[in-house]
Amino acid sequence: MKTLTAEQWPKLMLDQSNKCLADILDAVDIEMSQHYPAAIKTERYYKRVQPKLEEAREAIEEAFGLFGEDWPHYGGSIVASLSDWPGHFIPNKDGAYRFVPDYRRPVLDEVMTISEASERYGVPATTIKSACAGQKGNPPSFTEYECRKSGKTWLVTKAGMDRLYGGRKDVKN
Repeated sequence: MKTLTAEQWPKLMLDQSNKCLADILDAVDIEMSQHYPAAIKTERYYKRVQPKLEEAREAIEEAFGLFGEDWPHYGGSIVASLSDWPGHFIPNKDGAYRFVPDYRRPVLDEVMTISEASERYGVPATTIKSACAGQKGNPPSFTEYECRKSGKTWLVTKAGMDRLYGGRKDVKN
């Protein structure tokens, strides 16, 4: 699973919630038919239980229609409410998401190797290395706070890459 932005999260949660609720109603229907066949044969089931299940299905469909994929601003009010809280939804090992505000994101998310930066920004690795070390008598383009060598590996910061090469391009995706 990948990290979700505030714009992506509502769509995923709405889709999963809709599917989950429909699955629960289907499970109730199946359980009733398998474990209570006598109840199903009576009019009581068809007069009381079945209409309630259908009402629930219709309510779920109506709610999903309000916020579902046919709605032009899919989850828009939820996204708008999250705009004051910049951050990402990060999956845990169970597949559930937790919101991590940008100011609490790990520092390691801000540092990458030259090859990783090359993939993310679509800039050749040799160009980034030259910007770190300098070339042909020219000083390095990165500041001492944006780039450093760790052993044999060059590390660059997201801030430095953004400054020199613009925002992240995600060439791979």
